Amino acid sequence: MKRLINFFVPRETMFFDMLAGQSHNIHESARLLKEFLHRYDSLNKHQRLDYVKRIHEIETKGDHITHSIIKTLNKTFITPLDREDIHQLASSMDDVLDFIDLAAKRIVIYNVECSTKHMHDLADIIVRSTEHMHRCMMKLSKLENIKEHYIAIQELENMADIIHDRALEELFEGKMQNKAKKESKKNRMDENADGCDGTINTIKLKDIYDFLESVTDKCELIAYVLEGIVVKHS
Repeated sequence: MKRLINFFVPRETMFFDMLAGQSHNIHESARLLKEFLHRYDSLNKHQRLDYVKRIHEIETKGDHITHSIIKTLNKTFITPLDREDIHQLASSMDDVLDFIDLAAKRIVIYNVECSTKHMHDLADIIVRSTEHMHRCMMKLSKLENIKEHYIAIQELENMADIIHDRALEELFEGKMQNKAKKESKKNRMDENADGCDGTINTIKLKDIYDFLESVTDKCELIAYVLEGIVVKHS
């Protein structure tokens, strides 16, 4: 009966265009973040700020798209997908942009001296995840051949978890080793100075790793929503 009703009732298709536009926006932001982190060590302060500005401009553009989706959703009687699914996709995609924006900002605000391999690896996964997301959104209107993409997003999130855990393990392991070295020197003045710097650096890096990993968490949430949509319409 539902399929029969959908056949005769005109369906609003602009949602697919807006979601695809947003996913393209997200992928561009992810690619810019990756470029920023891979080039970070060779950039001066002005160039780093320019990357942050460009990423934020994409995030602002994404806010407008999100508002358009919600506004259109509120005034549309018949929607091509369940209303709550469209809302969840729009909200989660907005979160992805927010966390990419926050990660880039924190790196500069914290005045991180150099990027790390773990940052590069997480950024690479974010780009791959958002590429699969965009492919899903481009195919969403027909719900064909998207399963491989949302499964890939879920697998990439698992990889990001492993990298994130390894990064924190190495971070705090290095902190403990540095502490042991300072204690062996028995030089209170140097210990206080170095210990403070070391602790602050540890906090900075942990925060950045958390933000980068959170991007993949939000991508995985979108993958689950897409999986649910496929199940509902199969």
